[in-house]
Amino acid sequence: MTNIGSTSFKFQLLAMPEEKVVAKGAVERVGSSSAAARYQIIPAGDGGVGNGGAGNGGVGNGDVTAQTAAKVINIDTSIDTSGTGGGYLACISHMLGVLQSAGHSFQAVGFKTVHGGTLDEPVLVDDSVMSKMEDYSGVAPAHNPPYLAAMRAFRQKLPAMPLVAVFETWFHRDMPLPAKLYAVPYEWYEKYGVRRYGFHGASHRYVSQAVPRLLERERERQKVKGLEKDQRWEEGAGRAGRAGLADRAGRAGRAGLAGLAGMASLRIISCHLGGSSSICAIRNGVSVDTSMGFSPQSGLPMSNRCGELDPYVIRYIMQKTGMDFEQVLQVLAEKSGLLGISGISGDVRDLLAARDKEPRAAAALDFLLYEVRKYIGAFAAAMNGVDAIAFTGGIGENDVELRRRLCKDLSFLGVELDEEKNASACGSRGLVDTIISAPTSQVDVVVIKANEELIVARETYRIVKAML
Repeated sequence: MTNIGSTSFKFQLLAMPEEKVVAKGAVERVGSSSAAARYQIIPAGDGGVGNGGAGNGGVGNGDVTAQTAAKVINIDTSIDTSGTGGGYLACISHMLGVLQSAGHSFQAVGFKTVHGGTLDEPVLVDDSVMSKMEDYSGVAPAHNPPYLAAMRAFRQKLPAMPLVAVFETWFHRDMPLPAKLYAVPYEWYEKYGVRRYGFHGASHRYVSQAVPRLLERERERQKVKGLEKDQRWEEGAGRAGRAGLADRAGRAGRAGLAGLAGMASLRIISCHLGGSSSICAIRNGVSVDTSMGFSPQSGLPMSNRCGELDPYVIRYIMQKTGMDFEQVLQVLAEKSGLLGISGISGDVRDLLAARDKEPRAAAALDFLLYEVRKYIGAFAAAMNGVDAIAFTGGIGENDVELRRRLCKDLSFLGVELDEEKNASACGSRGLVDTIISAPTSQVDVVVIKANEELIVARETYRIVKAML
């Protein structure tokens, strides 16, 4: 499974259908003559998978090293990626050589592709798919061109290999019409596909599956501890549509939530917070609204992308500065967001370190928190309530303080954070999916370790298996 950036190439090799990660790697500064390459590989026959066959080990959830007795090879090197094809051909050639030397082969390549417009489902990559992506390269300039370059490189290196595109828009395709539309001539929607597409679909889909599993495990744990009293779980199971949410405030032992049959009625707000961020409202496992729109440029402020913006700002700045349209777009895509407000950095870690001395760093953080809270409140209203709020992504998984500050001002929803659990839920400490809300909280607050690659792997496996 591949995750392509403008100057990065990341991959995981998974054994399917066992869903075991047997190798992963990343190449940074793609395009340079000394790109940094790092790999972790379980050799075939040492608990990994080689030649298409299943071994005995390997690990899931994107971690090659977690709790496995298998031998792990760590490679840290540099490669020359200054050649043609944006450097991706060199990345792929090097990756293939490393994997083959460890005894591995593979049968398909999956891509976490971003924007294909109305092509919003997992598909085999062919010329028509790549042409559609080309059409939307101007809408997703930081995403589509690198993926297209990587696809061409794979085609050149492995011409017979099935390539599968799993579009980020896929999870949001069944949003209700009011959530899709913009208030523009309806002809634009019908003729040109101008609508809210949404992104980070693989991440939000994984959250939609991981949260019910986590809450069900908590339910079983509470049963073992003897906290299922007075038929509280059964009462919750019999309530359609999560009726009587406010009644939960007085229930000990996290009453009722996980008792809903199959967890199908869960209303989840998924917060994917990282260098690129979006929020998704999920009901019955389906996306019903999301913060990103026609392009990945919209919605929340991001590391260096502006997020939501009145379109007339563009015209005004063109008149005042003399910049042309493309120049303004470049500023909005590369020099805005948290970087633009702070003037220091788009990295939340840098802003946290500087906030006491730099008012603009504090202003950037406050703005991000404000926008996230605003979307959470709006999506709770759109779903007539919320049962769980999930944090994922680089910031969502690791930033203890931002989660605390966010949840502090969500008390109107009945959110109560367990400070100790929140402090212990951090990726640097070996994060596992966990509940960080207090037992008396009316809304479950959880941290989910992102695993977009697994979603892409499942769809790739499904499509390729159907070809056999």
